[in-house]
Amino acid sequence: MSSLAPTLQRGAVVIEFVPLFILFLGIFYATFSYGMVMLVQQALTYTAAEGARAAIKVEPAAYASVADYQTAARQVVRNQATNDLGWMSDPLRTKILSGITVSWLPSGTMEVRVRYANYAADPLLPVITLPGIGAVPPLPDDLVGTATLRPN
Repeated sequence: MSSLAPTLQRGAVVIEFVPLFILFLGIFYATFSYGMVMLVQQALTYTAAEGARAAIKVEPAAYASVADYQTAARQVVRNQATNDLGWMSDPLRTKILSGITVSWLPSGTMEVRVRYANYAADPLLPVITLPGIGAVPPLPDDLVGTATLRPN
């Protein structure tokens, strides 16, 4: 009977391995996917900050109207964002560039927002559904980088 015992135990190892594999796969994939989300989030925040810094160099006195100045500042932000996001693929960069807004608050503060709209619907890495765990990773709807600047 001792010769049958090792044969009966071989299937137990596979049965124990499956839940652990699913757990480790979920942890690995979530770590990698969240890393991508953080990379893009940091890129958006950096792009917004650099765009605001570039826009502050636009001299308001050089323009005939406030609207002309704001149009020029928006174009400078867009040009800076195009340079900052040059490492991304063209479709991704185009999608993010379409989500740039530059606004001026009543206090005179300029706000630059760079947005990756509908990130949850169109993520860089696909969401996988694991048994017992669910969707990995759960993602935010939008990724947004914001910078505010109050010119003196």
